Amino acid sequence: MIATLLQREGLLSMEELGGKLGIYGVISAETSREEGLILAAWSGMLSSMAGDLPKFHKH
Repeated sequence: MIATLLQREGLLSMEELGGKLGIYGVISAETSREEGLILAAWSGMLSSMAGDLPKFHKH
């Protein structure tokens, strides 16, 4: 839901947020494997959904 709102307001695309979560997941996995896996799963879900949503442009 947060990703959709950020994209709708033109602040951050869902695809970009997914990519950033993926990077954060890799870094987090160095100290906590479980946290890294959770972030990787969220990243994958956001990246997968990114293509399904219409692009919102802030006027």
